[in-house]
Amino acid sequence: MCHNKSARRIWRSRRSGANGERLGARVNAEPIEGYEAEDLARLMALLIDFLFAGGTISVVYVMAATLSQIPVIGGGVIFIALTANAVIGIGYWPLFYAVYGASPGKAVMGLRIVDRKTSQPAANETMVIRGLMQAFLSPVFVGAIYWWKYLDSDGLTVHDRVTQTKVLVVTNPADSPLLRMRRDLLAALGIRR
Repeated sequence: MCHNKSARRIWRSRRSGANGERLGARVNAEPIEGYEAEDLARLMALLIDFLFAGGTISVVYVMAATLSQIPVIGGGVIFIALTANAVIGIGYWPLFYAVYGASPGKAVMGLRIVDRKTSQPAANETMVIRGLMQAFLSPVFVGAIYWWKYLDSDGLTVHDRVTQTKVLVVTNPADSPLLRMRRDLLAALGIRR
């Protein structure tokens, strides 16, 4: 019972954000050291993400095409492949943003998403909303959510404006999402360093 109460307390503190706002920075988090990311770094991160997610989806389709040739399995694999495609396409950004504060592309480029006012790591809800906006609005509006920054007075993309976030180039290696991803991957594989 105690464990559940403390878990709820942590959830409430994260959910409340900075100063009781619904969206905002995580409570009691240190600001991330860095400077605002340039357009080229963000574009490269986006291309890396498209390659990573697209490669994963391609592998799923190749496996589905191969398995669909087996008479016992048949066409059910295509349904599974389409479902996997939807899960990867929709869940890619929200998952990585909420867990690491950056997508794999942003991590490779040394970028991190933070609260715009405090430079603290953004709350999980904020990251999920930001990721869902990228997953749903970008294809619908042919990338206009990214190009909006050239019309915005503060130079923010639509998802940055709505979620009150910004993208920083991390200057402190301890804040690097790539190091966290690497550490988690090694731990999952049972490799100790």
